[in-house]
Amino acid sequence: MSLLVSKDVAVAQVKLASKVFAQWLDAKSAYFQHCIADSTLMTKRVGSMQLKLSKSMLPLKEPLLKLAGTVDGRLDKSKLNSVRQLTASSILEFLHTLEDADFATKERNEQDERDNFNVTLHRYTGLFKTLFGDETKQSIEHEFAVANNFVEFCFNSQSFPHVQEILLFDDAKPLGRLLYVGMWKTLAGSGWKYWHLDTLNRLRSLSEQGRTIVYIAGGSDIYQLLVHGVYNIRVIDPQLHGSQPNYYADEWEWLVRGKGPNINIGDELHLQVQDKKIVARRAHAIEGKRFSVVMDAGEELRPQSGTVVWDIFENDVHKGVLTFERRFAGQDDFVAKENEELLMSFNELFFIASPEEQDGWPIDPHKLPDNFKIHVKQLRRPMTKQMIENMAWVEEEHLAFLRLGSSVK
Repeated sequence: MSLLVSKDVAVAQVKLASKVFAQWLDAKSAYFQHCIADSTLMTKRVGSMQLKLSKSMLPLKEPLLKLAGTVDGRLDKSKLNSVRQLTASSILEFLHTLEDADFATKERNEQDERDNFNVTLHRYTGLFKTLFGDETKQSIEHEFAVANNFVEFCFNSQSFPHVQEILLFDDAKPLGRLLYVGMWKTLAGSGWKYWHLDTLNRLRSLSEQGRTIVYIAGGSDIYQLLVHGVYNIRVIDPQLHGSQPNYYADEWEWLVRGKGPNINIGDELHLQVQDKKIVARRAHAIEGKRFSVVMDAGEELRPQSGTVVWDIFENDVHKGVLTFERRFAGQDDFVAKENEELLMSFNELFFIASPEEQDGWPIDPHKLPDNFKIHVKQLRRPMTKQMIENMAWVEEEHLAFLRLGSSVK
């Protein structure tokens, strides 16, 4: 390996976070990073609304009217609000309410399986939006809270037997599709870029205690961590920008490489957060060997492994270290060392719960330590080994419908 030190430096650059992370900070961008607070789902919707159904949702017209219909064929917003509230108090009661309205029948499951995948997907994304979306600025918060409630119901050990029952009986599988669509769309499909404020605040507290946040498959997604005072970060990621370019910062390569055109030891990244001036300064870099990656289309890439270290300063006081390790994560990386906390995004977490033959990573969830826990970017609470094993059970073809790790194209 070669160590790149200051003698290789040309002229260090200073770059503003507003440029390096531009697409994530533009409120008009499709990739804007919301930081979402937890919601109590208490906002009231009053009056009624027209029942507008796409062609794919037409089979759900009668159940929707039975659930929350008015005498003139509209939807009563107060009734929908009561349904939404059930997801905060009892997901099981929420599901029973849907059963009573005939959302879950053997005939509906047969139609779901008979229809084109995209038709069925649009049917349930439309249903989720009808039940939980609204025209207020809190809509994203509400959907985020509901999806978090779905995750806890689906994968916590106490409620997981109910999920197994849903997926083992054909007439109940439509309920499973709604649960999975809610999680996928909100936390992965379009929510891969969002952060849960509870997680950011918890990670800041842990970082202040001297713990390092190990962000597996974190790419260049460090902006919100720095803004929220998380200054001890280690990112493990092969940095395959060509595979999913929207997942990377505008100037990701400047962040994660040790040398190259306009990349130098001493480069600085500047952020201003209220009265805090945060500076990341590239301290040193080590280059490793190139490794081979075959992409889905058959193209072979040979990126260079390596490690790049940035010192983090707040108001000129050294506060921590940011390290990028350009490589794939292995089984050993899922064992937190002393003074470390693990972090992943929900859409990446899915791949450690999926078998390799379904494009999962070569990580065995059953070999995780019994006390394993991992913080998840979009979730209010960490995931445990048991929760990931339960997710893996579902992926073993018990719900052949939707992959939680996929994104909206």
